[in-house]
Amino acid sequence: MNKPTTLLAVAAFVVTALTMFRDSVVDGVDDPPGPANLSQPMASKPLAAPALEGPVNDEVGKRAQTDSGLAAHVALKYRFLLSELRLDAPTSEKLTKYLLERESITQAAEKESSNGDEDVGDLLRRHQLRLTEIDAGVQALLQAADQANYTALKDSDAEQRRLYDYLGGIRNVAPLDERQERAILEAKLRQKQRYQGVVRDSGLDRDVLSSAEREYAHANLARGLKQYLDDFLVETAPVLTHDQYVLLRSYETTEFTLELDRLQRKINAK
Repeated sequence: MNKPTTLLAVAAFVVTALTMFRDSVVDGVDDPPGPANLSQPMASKPLAAPALEGPVNDEVGKRAQTDSGLAAHVALKYRFLLSELRLDAPTSEKLTKYLLERESITQAAEKESSNGDEDVGDLLRRHQLRLTEIDAGVQALLQAADQANYTALKDSDAEQRRLYDYLGGIRNVAPLDERQERAILEAKLRQKQRYQGVVRDSGLDRDVLSSAEREYAHANLARGLKQYLDDFLVETAPVLTHDQYVLLRSYETTEFTLELDRLQRKINAK
């Protein structure tokens, strides 16, 4: 899938979402502005104004229906999924609603977490029932291969932020094409899935750890993170030039070191 095709798919999603926003916006709220810097969007037939399904916090539901920035975020986050879908208009509308609501919930939790001491994961668990319903609704609309793609992307915010940090630093030196960007992201998400088993085994979900359990967690996570990094770099090396790979290795080594330090402090606090 070349970059223009993906950009068109992203633009089409934003146009569809913004049409929904315009038609469903509450009284007294102005229509949101259209997205900037999206050239030549695909033609999109205006859709009927749908209400978000299921019980949703008022603030979350309102934002999901009126925030053009949220639409752009969703389109970018799921671009490698959206660029491959061939859905009819009603199915596309349902998918748009689900993705907007899901990201609105997760962003609201992140914002609340940044304003207090509660971890974003704990905040998201309060919404787990609705998130599970949304995920089931999305999966029902997709083919098997697309379901796997969605599952990987829905919790990929941290990995995508790191990808964009790396791309920003390398853009004027050895820029990547879209095929390389996607290969890096997909490799990271595959290795992340394997690493999550290490995290679960380390007992970080417990409130209290004994001295022996903390020692085990430290050693286990250090090994797991090293394996995560090594396997990720091995997987991405064949699709990168020498300069791109060297810069990726340097950037990711720094990020993984910071992550290990964060985890060690979390373990010590238990």
